[in-house]
Amino acid sequence: MAYRALRTGQEKRTREILLGPEIRFFGTMAAAAGELAAEQARRAAQARRAFAAERRAARRELVAVGLGAGLLVMLLLVTAQDVARLALERRSAGPAR
Repeated sequence: MAYRALRTGQEKRTREILLGPEIRFFGTMAAAAGELAAEQARRAAQARRAFAAERRAARRELVAVGLGAGLLVMLLLVTAQDVARLALERRSAGPAR
């Protein structure tokens, strides 16, 4: 069929016969590759958003832990000051009888 079209000078028909399936296959593969690329772009964007959200949450937790640790240090300093003051008061009051 392709040979007959070529012999009769039908170049366009010859190309359609010989390259038609390949062009359709190429079109199908190109469409699939485009869909795959779009899906990967969506997944990458989703991963970036998830990472940014996790990073914000981690920063908030770090600030909360830092504030908690600072508060704990302040309480320990106040407690140590009270203990030292009580020890000095007992020392200056002399031995208990």
